[in-house]
Amino acid sequence: MTTVPAEAQRQGLEDVIRLVDERLSRSTSSFDAASYVTYCVSRSDAHAQLAELAVADSRAALDAAAAVLEAEERQEAEAREEKAEVEAGAATEGGGEGSAAGPPSSPKRGPMVVLETADERRDRLATRQLAADTLAAEHEQVALGHLSKAVESYEAAVTRSGEVDVGMRLQVAVGLCSLYQRAAAAAGVEKRDTRAQDLAQRTYVELQSQREGIDFDGSDGVYLNLLRQLAR
Repeated sequence: MTTVPAEAQRQGLEDVIRLVDERLSRSTSSFDAASYVTYCVSRSDAHAQLAELAVADSRAALDAAAAVLEAEERQEAEAREEKAEVEAGAATEGGGEGSAAGPPSSPKRGPMVVLETADERRDRLATRQLAADTLAAEHEQVALGHLSKAVESYEAAVTRSGEVDVGMRLQVAVGLCSLYQRAAAAAGVEKRDTRAQDLAQRTYVELQSQREGIDFDGSDGVYLNLLRQLAR
């Protein structure tokens, strides 16, 4: 299976969003409800996938910083060992007795191994970690922005989903509830964000008593059950 590079994925998703924006900017009323809902959901999905790529970029920034730190710690340990060997060698050669013909030979000098002081190392690592954290936070903000746009596009789909049929309305409502939850989790406000619960409750209360047009034994019944669970 061929893996598409992240940049190529990003460009493709941005193209989808641009094309949908161009089509819907002409006139929303010129599209039948099913087409309008499909366009809005496609645009929402593209934004959601861009959010995933941004989250991956955020993690990559932190992972890269951790990898550099690990490599530096390994190099520093090797440098300490080298310094200890040099000092031990110099002490051994310098401690021997000189020959009868002349003064003791001066100890041979090994390569100089310069190590950072504890303060220098701490400051350097703190600066690097701050840069990584800042870059990761920027990517996270990009992800939140895309999730917000994904929600907006899905909300637009909800406005006309009922014109298609009850099944479409149920499906889109569940999709939007899921997106609400995802956006709330990304922003760290799960306990305060009640949009998913509110939408699920409104939709469930309105449709659960409706018999006509609902396939209770099929996918409609599954979506109704999901809304009932989300509404709790």
